[in-house]
Amino acid sequence: MAALDVYRNGYRVGVFTKTNTGAHHFKYAEAWLKLTGSRPISMSMPLRYQTLPINHTAITHN
Repeated sequence: MAALDVYRNGYRVGVFTKTNTGAHHFKYAEAWLKLTGSRPISMSMPLRYQTLPINHTAITHN
């Protein structure tokens, strides 16, 4: 599994993970969710306490 911390303006927003099976997930940090004025990192990824699966289509360039 690989993990990447996501920051916005110096605040830790959450963590993006890729599992061993290739699935992608994002989980907002609890401190970010409690922060007054926090915003989602994407309109397709609303502020929630649960882990969000990320469904995507791979784009490749030949």
